[in-house]
Amino acid sequence: YDAIVSFGAFEHFARDGTTGPQRIAAYRRFFATCWRWLTPDGRLGLETIAHDDAPDTDAPLGRGPLGDFVLQLYPESLCPHLGEIVLGLEPWFELEVLRSDADDFARTCRAWLVRLRAHQDEAAAFVGAEVAGNFRRYLAASELQFRTRSITNYRLVLRRRPRLRH
Repeated sequence: YDAIVSFGAFEHFARDGTTGPQRIAAYRRFFATCWRWLTPDGRLGLETIAHDDAPDTDAPLGRGPLGDFVLQLYPESLCPHLGEIVLGLEPWFELEVLRSDADDFARTCRAWLVRLRAHQDEAAAFVGAEVAGNFRRYLAASELQFRTRSITNYRLVLRRRPRLRH
């Protein structure tokens, strides 16, 4: 491929309860696969939410209130630290662009929350009042944490290295 885009998937490549080295190994498998699939001058676009302000722990439910709450909604997800992403992409890729767009995601969570509240009866009829309530709390907590920068939304553009770095 000339390009690969990974949007909203990276958070699901490592599980909570894993150690930093285990998470990095999972990310390295992803980047190695992308490297093999790309043409020599190929690009990889990566978007992921990151919990850089959360403690690094391999204990389940230990990354702060939002991290713990997210695991209730998405039990097989874990947002990375920036350093884990960088360690994962070496030696396959060069970094071309790195953006931290927490404000964009705060506005997005706010818009989703406003729309969910406007249609809460329909949502409750569709998925149940408990699930709809959980997502309202999740979106409100997410907006707050993006606004206070305890979580962010990273957008990276990576260029495939022609040869592996050793």
